[in-house]
Amino acid sequence: MKVNYVRKSTGTRTTIIIPDHLGQLWLATTPSNAVTRDTKRIKERLEQLDEPEAGEPFQRVAESALVADIEAYQARLLVDGEKMRDRVIDSLIPWLMSAVEPTATAAEVLKEIERFKTIPWEISESYESLERQRDAS
Repeated sequence: MKVNYVRKSTGTRTTIIIPDHLGQLWLATTPSNAVTRDTKRIKERLEQLDEPEAGEPFQRVAESALVADIEAYQARLLVDGEKMRDRVIDSLIPWLMSAVEPTATAAEVLKEIERFKTIPWEISESYESLERQRDAS
């Protein structure tokens, strides 16, 4: 992914190539309400970076900043682990109640859960908690 922009701190025009896998992962972990092109979102993030120290390539600074953003997202998910687990359980309980009889044995419930795990899922991720977190700060 090639990104052209002007660094805000110095006004230096910069062209940088971000590896596609890093760019896509960063975009996936930095939700945005704005309807903007992917390169514009990355460009806006890179414009915020300071000049690198002498002898350090700006490529390393840019990639390190994107990786730090991804790791921060991962840390927020890990902190939210218990709540996330509870949300998953809460979502499954209504389905489970309709899938098995109230008198079902534990073995029957586990068998139904195994069957449920084989159903293909279409995953859609929600960033509600991160949006609330961003709005609160």
